[in-house]
Amino acid sequence: MYFYKKKQTLYMKLKKIVYLVFLCIGFQAGFSQQKIIDSLEQQIVTPTNGNSRFTNLVDLAHNYEFLNPKKGLELLEEAANDTTQSRESVGYASFLAVKASCYNNTGKDSLAITLYNQAQKLFKKYGTNKDIALNLLNKGLMFSNQGKHKEQIELVKDALKLYIIEKDTIQIVQCYERLGYSNTELGNYSKAMQSYLTAEDLNRLIHQEQSLKNGSLQTNLALLYQRLYKPEIALEYHQKALDIFKKNDHKYLTAISYHNMGTIYHESKKYKKALHTHIESLNIGKEIKNIILISANLGSIGTAYLELDDLNLAMKYIDSAIAKTKEINNNYLLAINYNNKAEVFIKQNKHNKANQLLLRAISIAEKIGDKRMLISMKDLASKASSGLGEFRKAYLLLDEVKMLNDSLL
Repeated sequence: MYFYKKKQTLYMKLKKIVYLVFLCIGFQAGFSQQKIIDSLEQQIVTPTNGNSRFTNLVDLAHNYEFLNPKKGLELLEEAANDTTQSRESVGYASFLAVKASCYNNTGKDSLAITLYNQAQKLFKKYGTNKDIALNLLNKGLMFSNQGKHKEQIELVKDALKLYIIEKDTIQIVQCYERLGYSNTELGNYSKAMQSYLTAEDLNRLIHQEQSLKNGSLQTNLALLYQRLYKPEIALEYHQKALDIFKKNDHKYLTAISYHNMGTIYHESKKYKKALHTHIESLNIGKEIKNIILISANLGSIGTAYLELDDLNLAMKYIDSAIAKTKEINNNYLLAINYNNKAEVFIKQNKHNKANQLLLRAISIAEKIGDKRMLISMKDLASKASSGLGEFRKAYLLLDEVKMLNDSLL
C-alpha cells in the first residue's frame, strides 16, 4: 500500500502537465486581442486597411486559432472561396499555416503536419527567413503538444539560426523560451534554466518586461520551478504572468494563468483553492468560447472534487470534460480525461471499468508518444489490476513505469 502512495505524487503531477503546454507560443503584444478581432471583423465588412478580403479573413482566423479554432476554420473556408488569391504566394502559405494551427488545436494533427509542410515549401519559394522560421516554430509547437520535445528542439534551433541572421531579438527570445520549455519536459533542468535566463536578459535589453511574450516566459519559468518542487516560487512567477496578461487584456492567457495556478494548489493539496482558480479559468473559457480551456478546467475541477471525496461531482465534471473534448476530437485531452475518470472508478471499487478506460487512454498516449502520460496512466492501471486481483499484471505495469521513468532521466 505504501508503494502505491509513493507513486501517486508522480501521477498527480504528471496528469496536469498537458494543460501547461498551451503557453509556449508568442502573442501580439500591447493590444487587446478582442480589439484586434473587432477591428478585423470591421475590415471584412468595410475594408480600409488596404488588405484584400482574403488577407483579412486569414488574419482574423489567426486570432481565433487558439480562442476558437472551429471559428477559425469557418473563416478559412470562406477565404478559400476567394478565387482571386494565387495558390503560389506568401499569402496562401499563411493561409495553410493558420489552417494547420486550427487543425492542431482541434486534434487533427496528421492534417496539420501536411499543411505545415505545404506552407513551408511556399515560404521557402516566396517568403522571407522570418516566414520560414515562424512556420518552423508553429510546427514545433504541435510536436511539443504531442510530447515530442526532441523534435521541437530541432525545429526551434533551425528557426533560431534564421532569426539571428535577421537580428529579430523578440523572436530570438521566443526561441530560447521554447528551448527552455522542451528541456524542462525532458528533465534537462539546467539547460532549461540557462535558456530562460538568456530570454529574460534579452527581454530586459529590449524593454519587453510588460509584453505578452514575457508573460509567457514567466509562466514557463513557473513550470520549471514547479518541476523543481518549489511551488511557492512557481506561484510567484504565475502571479507575475497573470498581472501581465490582465494588463494587456488578454482573456485567453489570463484563463491559462488561473488554470496553471490551480494545478499548483492541487499538487499542494489545497483543493478548495484549486477549485476557485479553475472555476475562474472555466468562466473565462466559456466567455471566449474556447473548448480546450473549458474541457481542461472541467477535468481539473472534477479531479479536485475527486480529492475532496465528492465522487458524484467528480464524475459529473469529468464526464462533461469528456463530452467537450469529443466536440473538438482532441485525443490528447481525451486521454487525460479518461485517466481521471478511471481514478474515480477505482475509488468506487469499479476496477474493471477503470481498467477498460485506462486501456483506451494508454492506447491514445502510445500513439501520441508521450512518456509522461504513459507513466501516469500505467501507474494507475497497476492499481486497477491489483484491485482485480491480477497482481502479476500489476507488478509488470509498475516495472514498465520504472523503465519509462528511467528513460526520461
